[in-house]
Amino acid sequence: ADAQYTYTFKGWDKDYTEVKGNQTYVAVYEKTTNKYNVTYDLNGGEWTEATNEFKYEYKATVEVIKTVPTREGYKFSGWRSEEVTIENDAFTMPAKDVVLKAVWEANPTPTPIPSEEPTPTPAPTEEPTPTPAPTEEPTPTPAPTEEPTPTPAPTEEPTPTPAPTEESTPTPAPTEEPTPTPAPTEEPTPTPAPTEESTPTPAPNPNPNPNPATPTPTPVAPVVPATVATPTPKPTATPSTTPSDNGGKGDGNNDGEIGEAINDNETPLANGEDIADNATPLAGLGTGAWALINLILTIVTTLLSILLLIGYIGKKKKALEDEDGNVVLDENGKEVMEYEKNKKGLWRLISIIPALIAIIVFIFTEDMTLPMIFVDKWTLLHVVIALVQVVVMVLCKKKKDENDEDENAANA
Repeated sequence: ADAQYTYTFKGWDKDYTEVKGNQTYVAVYEKTTNKYNVTYDLNGGEWTEATNEFKYEYKATVEVIKTVPTREGYKFSGWRSEEVTIENDAFTMPAKDVVLKAVWEANPTPTPIPSEEPTPTPAPTEEPTPTPAPTEEPTPTPAPTEEPTPTPAPTEEPTPTPAPTEESTPTPAPTEEPTPTPAPTEEPTPTPAPTEESTPTPAPNPNPNPNPATPTPTPVAPVVPATVATPTPKPTATPSTTPSDNGGKGDGNNDGEIGEAINDNETPLANGEDIADNATPLAGLGTGAWALINLILTIVTTLLSILLLIGYIGKKKKALEDEDGNVVLDENGKEVMEYEKNKKGLWRLISIIPALIAIIVFIFTEDMTLPMIFVDKWTLLHVVIALVQVVVMVLCKKKKDENDEDENAANA
């Protein structure tokens, strides 16, 4: 038996029941072509075919079954095999069983999630609810109504600003003017003040001292219209009170006291201080810093070397063959596997050199206790070392592909 055919003994070419003299008998064999299984591994899917295993002769051209399997939540993208190379949905049957495994791609189900984002849009509609809060601000407006209560005190002080509002308060004063009329004899004392008309207005000041209780409840508006005629001439007296501080002669009262305007204390302001922003780190050549790009390139160069060394140290699994190149089968008809150490790895060992150079250069040129920047004058050297490592990796891959082709040619 060989990889392609199996020979079964059928008998001898001549009858050997009666032998007379020397005879030569030739064994007769029946030759049958070997067949091997092609198993379709659906990898979690299902299809309409009745079976997953099919038999094909050695070196026969096998076309992949056109039936497309299905799997919930996934899309079928093709078949892959570790035993053969599938080209144009076909391959040549080797002298061993072949497993074709289905490859699936997950459907993009998370795409509808963004559609849920517009739902929070009605939230901004709730913002107008705090708008009625400003309507509550008018509530403190009655507080100014309380200010008129201290207004009689300003009448004694030279602060003339509230005086216009007090014009309503002196309105009852004209009613009392008849009382000072019999005292014109006292007026000659302030004769130097030509504005004696204003003097009668303050003259009742000693009298209003008991009366402020009465003006406070004097929100009685009907009295005001009766005195509307009197305040009209009184504005002439009010301007006399406003400039009553002229020359420091007094506030217009007969007492002759000197008025003095007292300004409110101003809140002292602190001097401003400019605080400069920290400068953004740039490519500081010659500055005391370490470069992040240099660290990344060093790590990448070292990892590539480690990956290549793992491939060199690892063992390769392959089928055991006899002296004629035939695959050795065990008593169950399965291939006997052996582990072969990969000895062809010169370029993999060379990859250690760029990795060591990158580590040494980084240690002697970078101080990670200093501030971090992106690049420095050593970045170009690290880029060159990383490119050399990439070239070594490409050469290793090319050498591996050549070895695989040589082994396939030898097996054929």
